[in-house]
Amino acid sequence: MAPLLILGIILALLLVLALRVLVNSPPRVVLRVLGVTLGLALLGAFLFLVVTSRLSWAAGALAALSPWAIWLSRNVNRAARAARAARSARAAFRAFGGGGRGAAADPDPDDRSTVTTRFLDMTLSHATGAMTGTVREGAFAGRSLEDLDRGDALALWREMQSDPESLRVFEAWLDRVHPDWRPDGDEGGAEETGGDGAPGARGPMSRAEALAVLGLEEGAGPEDIKAAHRRLIVLVHPDRGGTPYLAARLNQARDLLLGRDGRRQGTG
Repeated sequence: MAPLLILGIILALLLVLALRVLVNSPPRVVLRVLGVTLGLALLGAFLFLVVTSRLSWAAGALAALSPWAIWLSRNVNRAARAARAARSARAAFRAFGGGGRGAAADPDPDDRSTVTTRFLDMTLSHATGAMTGTVREGAFAGRSLEDLDRGDALALWREMQSDPESLRVFEAWLDRVHPDWRPDGDEGGAEETGGDGAPGARGPMSRAEALAVLGLEEGAGPEDIKAAHRRLIVLVHPDRGGTPYLAARLNQARDLLLGRDGRRQGTG
């Protein structure tokens, strides 16, 4: 049983390593590092069995450890998607101009952002990343998102296809509460398009919307606009849970407020 015990210890150490990496790295990096680490560990275990003349144990060890390897792979993937969902939620609220003390502030337990769309009233806790919400329109109007089961949530998702803003905020909630809700291979969802099939496509943006997206108030100067854009564009990078759509919203807001010649537009 010694080889099995050693392999079990190796897998336990790999799990600890995977969790440490998961906390500090983007999901894509987590999965890449985990795959390489598992491959090297299996190779090392195989060489150990060969050197100790216990290769006959390999078949039994693989049979015994296969369920654990599958479990590890599934749960690390779910954890990575959950981490991505949390970052996506924060980025979505920032890009939609959710309230709060700003992107550079340290999170306070009572600090929250709120977003109202056609279908949803949503709240995001800055400290925990928890999202709560109430349905405003449609078959589920008046119901809390926490009261919806998976089937109801997917029905609501289908119902709000006509409203891209509601859809993107709701998909951030779905990614967090039901991380495996997307069809296989559909990681981008509606975030990758602006509702008409074009990446980042969107209707005209008003000056008030542009200010809200960048978290600014009327009277902000060109340097304030540029600084807000630089700060937020980093937060919506895909490796930090953002999407091309969110980046396009920030760019659209900056361009509208600055104008093509880089000067601040008038208030008219």
